Amino acid sequence: MPAYPRAEMEEAFARYQDAANQAGATGDWRPWVECFVPDVHYVEHLYGEFHGREAVLAWITETMSAWPITHMQLFPWDWYTIDEEQGWIVGQVENRFVDPGDGEVYEGANWTRLVYAGDGLWASEEDVYNPSHFGEVVTAWLAAWRAHHPDEPHGPATPPWTAAPASS
Repeated sequence: MPAYPRAEMEEAFARYQDAANQAGATGDWRPWVECFVPDVHYVEHLYGEFHGREAVLAWITETMSAWPITHMQLFPWDWYTIDEEQGWIVGQVENRFVDPGDGEVYEGANWTRLVYAGDGLWASEEDVYNPSHFGEVVTAWLAAWRAHHPDEPHGPATPPWTAAPASS
């Protein structure tokens, strides 16, 4: 396995993070998927393994388009480390919901390993987390949502990224 320059990996990682946050805000996951090589190998311990961009895109779009996950739009990294020799970035990323109206932070962490392929692209990703903790986060967020949105206890009629912008 070739060693990669740290700066190159950091640049690809910044693009990957920006694409994830943009996808969370817009619902368009294609730019994020395009951070990977065409034959990407993606391991998601709850949902399974995916091979190729189109398989990853189909899975992530369906998963992130379901209520209330439509409101899990932010993905800040608590920490990460870069191993240039292995071509890895390993770290902890939060899967954070938008504020339901109470000012609290609702998020669940996973550990992610990205394997760099060169040319700004990632060859694989593996996410490891505790699904029961995510269930607790979702339950708490839903309770807060319902308390602050009694007119929409089961979520808005359309995903937030399809709402018309507020007029000024």
